[in-house]
Amino acid sequence: MSLCPFNSTIEGNELEQPTDLDKWIVWIGWDDGRHRYQTNGVILAEKIILTSYAPDLMKAPKSIGRIVYGETKMPDIFRKENVINWSKSINYIADVLSPNATDIQLALIKLNEPIKLKSPDVEAIELPDRQPDENSDCVVIGKGTILGDYIVKIKATIVHKSICKEKFPELDENNTVCIITQGDMTDGPHCRHYQIGAPLICDGLFAGLVNWQPRCTSNITICTSVCTLQQWIKRSVRIINAFSLYSPYAKYVVWYGRRRSGVIKQYGFGIIITKNIILTHHIEYVEDAEVRGARLAVYGYPYAVNDKSNVVYVEWTNYTNYSDNLKPPRYEPQIGLIQLNEDINLHDEFATTIPLPVGGRNLRKCVVLFYKYDVIYEAPVKVIPKKECKRILPELYEDSICINWKDVDKGFNHCKNLIGGAPLICGDELAGIVSEQRPCDYVKPRPCVDVFKFRKWILSNLKSDIWPRLFWFSIEHSYSTPRQLLTRPLSVRVPFVGVTKDDKLLESLAYKYI
Repeated sequence: MSLCPFNSTIEGNELEQPTDLDKWIVWIGWDDGRHRYQTNGVILAEKIILTSYAPDLMKAPKSIGRIVYGETKMPDIFRKENVINWSKSINYIADVLSPNATDIQLALIKLNEPIKLKSPDVEAIELPDRQPDENSDCVVIGKGTILGDYIVKIKATIVHKSICKEKFPELDENNTVCIITQGDMTDGPHCRHYQIGAPLICDGLFAGLVNWQPRCTSNITICTSVCTLQQWIKRSVRIINAFSLYSPYAKYVVWYGRRRSGVIKQYGFGIIITKNIILTHHIEYVEDAEVRGARLAVYGYPYAVNDKSNVVYVEWTNYTNYSDNLKPPRYEPQIGLIQLNEDINLHDEFATTIPLPVGGRNLRKCVVLFYKYDVIYEAPVKVIPKKECKRILPELYEDSICINWKDVDKGFNHCKNLIGGAPLICGDELAGIVSEQRPCDYVKPRPCVDVFKFRKWILSNLKSDIWPRLFWFSIEHSYSTPRQLLTRPLSVRVPFVGVTKDDKLLESLAYKYI
C-alpha cells in the first residue's frame, strides 16, 4: 500500500500542523439504523482498535460498523482495501448508550479482518510507561478543523488537576487528563478542535484519548488516561481476542451457487449432513448449467466470498428436490439434497456434520444463521404458533415451522437478511430449514421446513450412498460384513431414525463414519 506523504499536501498554521503520526489513526464509523456516527481511534494491534467509546454491534444485528485506516484525509470515497468491518467491542463502562463526559471512557474494537501493518504508513501505537506532567509538550492527533478533514496534530496544554476537578466535581482525576487548546484559555467550547477518540500525545508518549462529551460547554477537554488503565486494556485485549466473531454453528454450513467468468453468484445456504451430501431448501433448476458456469459449494470458514484466500470450493452436479417444481414452491415444502463431486475435508472446528433431529424437540431458544459483513452470524427468532401461522398464511402446508424476528424492523428483517437454506437451530439442535419467499412480506412469518417431519425422505435418498460406504468401512476395519458393525459398543451408535430396526442401527453407524 503506497500513500502520499501528508506533509506534501497541505501547509500548517499556528494551531494545526501536519503530522506523520497519522500512521496510528483510524476513522471509526457506525450506523445504528437511525444515526451515523464518526470518531477516531488508534491501532493497538492488527485486529484491535482502542478508542473512547464504541457500541457493541454484536447486540444490534442491523447496525453497521467500519474503520478506515492508512488515510491522511477522510474522503467521500475511500479505497476499499483500507476499509474493515467490525461488530464486537468492549467498553470500560458496559451497556452505556451515551457516556457522561466525566466517565472513564475506553473501548476496544475487534476487527473482522486484520490491518496490514507492514506498510510504513500504518503502525500500531505503543502503550506508555509513565504519566505526563503539566510541563509536557502535548498534541492531539485527529481530524482538523481549520485544515479541513485532514489528520493533523493540534497543540494542547495540560490543565492542573485541581482546576479540572473544580470544573467537573464528578471527575475521577486519577484516571483522567484535562487539556485546553493552546492559546485558547478563555471560556468557550473546545469541540471544534478535538475529535472524540483522538489520542493525546505528550513528549512522544501515548497519554490518553479524548472523551465523548455529549454537551460541549467548556473550554476544557477531558481525556481518559491510558497509563493508569493499562491493566484493564491488556486484560480486555485478551478477552476480546478470545471472542468468536461468528456463530459457532457456522461450521455446519456451506453456501452454494455458481461461478461464471470469475464472478460467484450465491443461491442459498446448505447444511453438511455427510461429507459429500448437503441438505438445503429447494434447488432451483438452471437450464443449460454448463454454459451458465460451474456449480459450487463453499465451506470451512465463517467468511463469505470476499476473502478469496480462505475459500474452499467443491463442485457439484447432482441434486434432488422433494418438490417437482422448477422454482421454489411458495407454500409447499422446500427441501433438497446436493451431492458434491468430492468429499469435504471435515474438521471439528471449521467444517463438520450436524445430526438430524430424532424427535422430542423443544422449539425454544431458536436462532437462524445469516450473513452480515460477509460473516456468518446468528439472530434470535421466535417460533410462531401453528394456528396463528395458518391464519396469516392459510395456503401454507401443514408440516412447517413459522418464524419471525423477535424485533421486526424495516431495516433488519427476514426478507432482507435471510436466505433460503439457512438452518434454524433450537436448543443447539437442527430444527428447520428456511424456505425461499418470493415475493416476501417481512411482517408475515417466514416458513421453514421441519426437518424432523421429513427425515424419512432424507434417509431414503441417502441409502444408495450409505450402504456402499458402510461396506467399505467394514472391510477397512476388518469386519467381514457390515452387519458385524452392530457388535460395536452402543456409545458409537449415533441416534438416527430409519425405516426398520436394522436399518436404524446400520444407518446410525454409517452416519457416524461417512
